[in-house]
Amino acid sequence: EEFTPGFDQFAVDELGGVQLRPDSLEFYQTFHEHLEETAFFGELAYQFSDAWQVTVGARWFKYDYEATNALALPLFDTVFDGAPQNSINTNSDTGKADDDDVVYKFNTSYDFNDDIMGYLTVSEGYRLGASNAISLCPVPVDPNVQNVCAQPDEASYKSDTTTNYEIGVKSQFSDSVILNASLYYIDWKDVQLDSITDNGGLPITTNGDTAVSKGIELFGMWYVTPEFSVTGSYAYTNAELTDDVPGLFCGPKEDLACQAFDGDQLPGTPENQFYLAAHYQLPLNDGSQLNFDTSVSAQSDVLTKAGERDNGEKLSGFALYNVSTTWMKDSWMVTLYADNVFDKYAETGVRADKSFIRDVGDFTLRRYYHNVVRPRQLGLKFTYNFDG
Repeated sequence: EEFTPGFDQFAVDELGGVQLRPDSLEFYQTFHEHLEETAFFGELAYQFSDAWQVTVGARWFKYDYEATNALALPLFDTVFDGAPQNSINTNSDTGKADDDDVVYKFNTSYDFNDDIMGYLTVSEGYRLGASNAISLCPVPVDPNVQNVCAQPDEASYKSDTTTNYEIGVKSQFSDSVILNASLYYIDWKDVQLDSITDNGGLPITTNGDTAVSKGIELFGMWYVTPEFSVTGSYAYTNAELTDDVPGLFCGPKEDLACQAFDGDQLPGTPENQFYLAAHYQLPLNDGSQLNFDTSVSAQSDVLTKAGERDNGEKLSGFALYNVSTTWMKDSWMVTLYADNVFDKYAETGVRADKSFIRDVGDFTLRRYYHNVVRPRQLGLKFTYNFDG
């Protein structure tokens, strides 16, 4: 439910409204969905030698999705069309989506010695499609009334699929150092992207054509002493479209301002991510133990829209620090912790964009805002583990 207090009076005074809407209910929506998925999967492994193994696998899946979305514009119906002042006249639509397919996996690994193992994995993945469950627009669309509806190509979206290639190495030295590294390349088809309807600007999911995500991941752990360890990881990701997506940001597909382009960076994906943590455990004379932990996680800038187009933004990277101390004895654990120690203000996402801040007569309409990380949090946590 969305309310616009005072707008009914403004509409009567300035826009030709015929009566007021006391509850100021301007938008009403209900949404129900049902998903059923069936899958059969298995793997077969063969050990060619003590050092070399191969695994192949497959997964068959089938899903059926149904969603019903009901929309109403109560204030418009009451103020302009003279409907009863407490009426909610919904216009509902049921959308369906289904698919079935088989995805495959191949993995091989080789132990060069007791400390170093290399591997190669080629696999396929999928993400379910669904209906956006928004009522279809009438044909033709009347430009003189408020339309909140979907065109036929906006009503649903397909599954997107990936073919994933990864090569890497895992190693351990002297029982005190672990080093892992991998390179990956993901070939993405029918990539699911955020969009909006041409009529009403409702958020929907749509399919682009192709995209690629490639990068490197590093992980290390060092047991400096049996009581003290350091863990770190780093990831670099380059995720971008490899085809143009006409009409992604607004309706007209021929309008270049509405289009994302080949080479545009995908939204929500930082290029660089970093993590570093230290752990120290201190046994006490009474049989209990104190654990001291500290960590920092950081990421670089992210985009809110592909290619930072159509009022998209670049959200600044940030780093968060956490610390904790845990006392452990028998089944009890007591943890004193502080998350986001330095009370960092950081933006992690956005709803809509700045174009949704609009002045209409004496009113400012706004549904644009940022999501932010939680501020500093201090806490004391008690945990008791019951024996089975």
